[in-house]
Amino acid sequence: MPAPDDVLATLAPGRSGPVRPLGEGWDNLVWAVGDDLVLRVVKDPDPTVKRATVERDVALLAFAGRHSTLAPPRVVAADPEAGALLTTRVPGVAAVESGRLDTSALADDLARFLTALHAVDPVLAAGVVRPDPDSAEVWLAQVGEEYAAVAGDVAPDLRAPVEEFLGAAPPPPAQDLVFCHNDVRDDHVMVDPASGRVTGLIDWGDAVLGDPALDLATVLTDFGPAVLDRVLDGYLRPREAGLADRTRWVARRRMVEDLAWRIRTGDEPGGRRTSATLRRLLAD
Repeated sequence: MPAPDDVLATLAPGRSGPVRPLGEGWDNLVWAVGDDLVLRVVKDPDPTVKRATVERDVALLAFAGRHSTLAPPRVVAADPEAGALLTTRVPGVAAVESGRLDTSALADDLARFLTALHAVDPVLAAGVVRPDPDSAEVWLAQVGEEYAAVAGDVAPDLRAPVEEFLGAAPPPPAQDLVFCHNDVRDDHVMVDPASGRVTGLIDWGDAVLGDPALDLATVLTDFGPAVLDRVLDGYLRPREAGLADRTRWVARRRMVEDLAWRIRTGDEPGGRRTSATLRRLLAD
């Protein structure tokens, strides 16, 4: 893979600034360019995958910019053949890093955001995202396999309730699918470090047409039940029967999945945080 400075020189001649690593996800390598830009390069070496991923992300971020009440990154330049995308950097710090988070304002902002996002015409959204590809049963089987591989390292008091959850049938699926960000987590919600107010939302790559519970569940796992309750107070969309049950189920499933990943990668502090969240969710 070319050096990020070389990618930047080809992608956006004239753009400059120190380039420093921001991280690595499943699909991308990411660098900060100066203080206001982000360079992302697709890791997959297949040119077809590179091109399709960048073209999808360009369309998705433009669509999000028209419909989201929380600012997404804006595309500055794209090179589909190189799998490279240059975007603006949403100002602020991730909520998880903020020592001054205004949770009341956060909940009100998320309520407005989810009301607007879930109201988007699904026919229009289908032009940029696909329906959530896996059923709850498929997810349950996959997460069960991931958990089984690390079960011996799970805290003893969690094993029985997790295994009971994995052995139970999931709730009936949603009938009406909506445009979901699908990853409204505390490392993707950006906030002003001085005021604690939300400045935007990043990482739209997992967006789908799916159950509203996909977005509500991450509010529950990462910000807690009090924030979720206030979000729901301001959530002005019709609520399909069973939404609360599906939200709790998705939250539990995601935390079991997250715990397995943290154990597998040796992230002990993250594993302790996830275990604490999972205890609360399974006791609910």
